[in-house]
Amino acid sequence: MSLLKIRKVSEAGERCWGVELLSEVGALLRSQEGVSGVEVMSVAEILKSEGPGAPVLEDSKVQLGEAAWVIEKARGGWSVRFTPVAETSFELLVKLDAEGEPSKAAAEAMALVKKCLDAAEIVWEPPISIKIDSEPHEALENPMSADDILRLGGLDPESNYLVQIKDGERIRYDGKGEQPIFLYDGAEFVGHYTGPKGVSQLDG
Repeated sequence: MSLLKIRKVSEAGERCWGVELLSEVGALLRSQEGVSGVEVMSVAEILKSEGPGAPVLEDSKVQLGEAAWVIEKARGGWSVRFTPVAETSFELLVKLDAEGEPSKAAAEAMALVKKCLDAAEIVWEPPISIKIDSEPHEALENPMSADDILRLGGLDPESNYLVQIKDGERIRYDGKGEQPIFLYDGAEFVGHYTGPKGVSQLDG
């Protein structure tokens, strides 16, 4: 079984997410730079849908708009670009041959990458540290619905809605309990109570 694992590849705030392709023989492909949670899910889905059938080409032979893999020499090994997701490049985890040119080993590795992508399951690597009502919690899924984040914080979605605090703004999920929210380390949320008010609340 092969996995296309979404995981943290840097400490660059929200833009910390990358992908790693794992097979029974070990890791085959790994993101070299981080992107946001929304972008990384798109990267993973494009790799899985278009990667298995895309040819391996030299950069000069790639047509505009064509999905293709381009292998490049990198320090201590090889890197590979996949043209539909040009915002990131991947480390190709093969041994460097003595010639230092795109080799038979690299071509064989790409054939294995494409085969594994075709059968890969996309998974997120937990946990992600977030705060709910100032209390730390570990999210074991990503994305999570607004209601599931409330439940993680011990709050009842029937009498609360979720508010995300981001860049000084408050993003309300009132009536949007099923909306998926992409998480990142340090994300902050609060629950807003909407249930019946007690006597002390009415008097205040």
